[in-house]
Amino acid sequence: MSAILSAQSIKRKINTKAGLLTILDDVSLDLKKGESVAIQGASGSGKSTLLGVLAGLDIPQQGKVIIGDHDITELDEDQRALLRADTVGFVFQSFYLIDDLSALENVALPLELFGHKAPFDVAAEWLEKLGMKDRLKHFPKQLSGGEQQRVALCRAFAVNPAILFADEPTANLDTATAETVLDQLFSLQRELNTSMVIATHDKALAKRCDRVLYLQSGRLVSEA
Repeated sequence: MSAILSAQSIKRKINTKAGLLTILDDVSLDLKKGESVAIQGASGSGKSTLLGVLAGLDIPQQGKVIIGDHDITELDEDQRALLRADTVGFVFQSFYLIDDLSALENVALPLELFGHKAPFDVAAEWLEKLGMKDRLKHFPKQLSGGEQQRVALCRAFAVNPAILFADEPTANLDTATAETVLDQLFSLQRELNTSMVIATHDKALAKRCDRVLYLQSGRLVSEA
């Protein structure tokens, strides 16, 4: 099966007071359709940076990132944004919900931006699917951490992304809540056959993925 995403010899460096710091050093990986991959490594190993490069939020100094038929390293910022809107979903540790919007409005917003004809109907269906039927009009501050992350899952999956990127999606949740959110995350991923890349310290989460990649000092050192 051909890769839906391919990273080839990625290098990413940043300037610091101490000099040039290498964040990613010759990283290559392929992601197949419907595959889930966990990226693990110590803090500062480059996990979040790699996620950002793979999603086109950041551009490497060297190497290529290909999503579908597009080399995103050759696209400008607006072109990458359009590709993400059509292809990519995100789930973050801190949820990143808009405080002044209700749960329903938070989920509907990307659908509206994408030009969906019935964004609020779709948003309501997704929230009901994840047990949030009675919380549609609640604002983020009125929701628990687990409920906020479920809203974030709905927002990510409602646009039917080919690839979902998740950065420490359970880090702000207690163990029981995290388990429930993960059950929903992987259930949706299998149902929609979405490819998924997760940066995480959570070994239990990583074990639920098809593959686990390990980063050390910016290099991909092993795979399980």
